[in-house]
Amino acid sequence: CGYSLQDLLNVYVTQTSEYSDYLSLYVNNIYTLFDFNKLFGNKAVIIMSCITVMIFVGLLVYCILKKIKFNNKNILQLSLLSILICVFFLPCMHERYLFMADVISVIYVLIYRKGYIQTILINSISLLSYIYFIYGIKTFPNMIITIMFILVIINQFMMFNNTSLKR
Repeated sequence: CGYSLQDLLNVYVTQTSEYSDYLSLYVNNIYTLFDFNKLFGNKAVIIMSCITVMIFVGLLVYCILKKIKFNNKNILQLSLLSILICVFFLPCMHERYLFMADVISVIYVLIYRKGYIQTILINSISLLSYIYFIYGIKTFPNMIITIMFILVIINQFMMFNNTSLKR
């Protein structure tokens, strides 16, 4: 189409820095609770990205120490947990990145007939973010949605833990 390979690969690098001034865009995550720009200045993106990586390393170590044997059910749960952790902790997240959690939670409910409340909560958090983005209407205080998001992550970890440790 007339672009060099370097131009095509640089599209992603350019997009990652496009919203670097914003730690969160229309999604209620950890940046709703604390002003990380005030705490860390212009290093907030790097520090919070490193913290997110450490959370995933901790999750990996947990899976190794518990000798978790993966099956379809707990892989779905772990993927859902991973998406929730990314959207909650990674900087520069948009509301649209929660869409994959919406889809996976619905798939999980359709296959295993469990986790209805979890799916409703995940989709509600996503819906409330979209309502604010599209219409500019705040339906609930950001703090309440963020606390609900934290509880959903904790519950998802517990669901993964309970399913994974059953032999």
